[in-house]
Amino acid sequence: MRLGGSRDAKRRARGKGEQAWSIAQALSRIRLKREAPAPMEARMIQSVLVFLAGCAPLSTDCSPSALEGAPAASSAGSAGVAPDCAEAEALAESYQAGIDTLAAERDRAWFAANTLVEMQAMAVRSANEPLAGSAREAFVLDFDQHRSELETAGASDPALHPDALGLSRSRVDHESYASQAVEDLEGALDSTIDHIAAFEVNIGAAERAAEQGLAPYAECALTVEADNRDPIDRDALPDAARVTNLDEGLGVVAAARTSNDQAIGLLNRIRRLAIAAASESTDSQRAAIQAEFEGLCSELQRIADTTRFNDQAISNGTRVTEVVFVDPGPAGAIDVVLGDLSPTTLGVDTGSLDLTTASSASAAIDAIDQALWAVGDYTTDLDVAMLTLEVERDRLVD
Repeated sequence: MRLGGSRDAKRRARGKGEQAWSIAQALSRIRLKREAPAPMEARMIQSVLVFLAGCAPLSTDCSPSALEGAPAASSAGSAGVAPDCAEAEALAESYQAGIDTLAAERDRAWFAANTLVEMQAMAVRSANEPLAGSAREAFVLDFDQHRSELETAGASDPALHPDALGLSRSRVDHESYASQAVEDLEGALDSTIDHIAAFEVNIGAAERAAEQGLAPYAECALTVEADNRDPIDRDALPDAARVTNLDEGLGVVAAARTSNDQAIGLLNRIRRLAIAAASESTDSQRAAIQAEFEGLCSELQRIADTTRFNDQAISNGTRVTEVVFVDPGPAGAIDVVLGDLSPTTLGVDTGSLDLTTASSASAAIDAIDQALWAVGDYTTDLDVAMLTLEVERDRLVD
């Protein structure tokens, strides 16, 4: 699940330092997904490695003939490495270390958020299902184990400690206590999500600082990138046609990204309804909740069916992949993976979920969480595609 500036701002012309950093961010996201990069992405990865190992400041001759004989660098300060390149590599490592530290703290907060979601599901179940004897004892033990995990996270980040989250007295050893725990955990989860958002803002600020700091070294890096591309017929596809293709690809991504954001909003509302229906609600209240749930499912299906680009649906599973051709052949293709936001595909349709009883509403929470993770994965794929397309477009229009 990524915060940041508007996509319109991202699409504006960028400085060369920002281009280089965007390539690096695309690389990190590809690594996080643990997938083999596409040919176009592989070339960008190669460019980043060349940038860190063999770049030079703007005052240096960046012509192909000058770069052709540049020595390869293995590490900062080693023999044969130009001082400017060693300085650039050390600077990049310093920026990355700071960003990695923030990212690790953010990931710890995400772990806490996931723990809270599990604890909340347990509290909902404890409030609505008759548990007694050894079954209740095992349930309480599991709940307390989750709280211990939060205490461990809180040792590194006090904001994640159960005391700071207001959970020191939360209990699930009785239905009435569990009902209160559901409310306590909802507040704790909101607080943790805000904490994660603050980390995202700080990471964004660190990345912008890296863009500015690396800017003086980026022009030669991009020249090396162009020289290291696969040998192809550059005249086979004019630059204007490439830019047009990239603009269309960015349009597809922007449209799909907007529908994803809307779907996440609807799913979060459905999740809150399920929690309310699984808690202390009357039959008439659950009937109203079910009616709203059905309306939200219809809206989610409408978004899936009406999200279109060039009069083709892109969010209901009809179109799985958008292929953007930048150069001739498979090596010049950028694949944009599109998601399916249909309630049936996500497993949150009215035929799969029922919020009219406490037990069925409790069971629905897990299915809704899975749908949220699925749409989050769709969004990550689109973010990677957007970075790749924007970097390639900026290279062409510079």
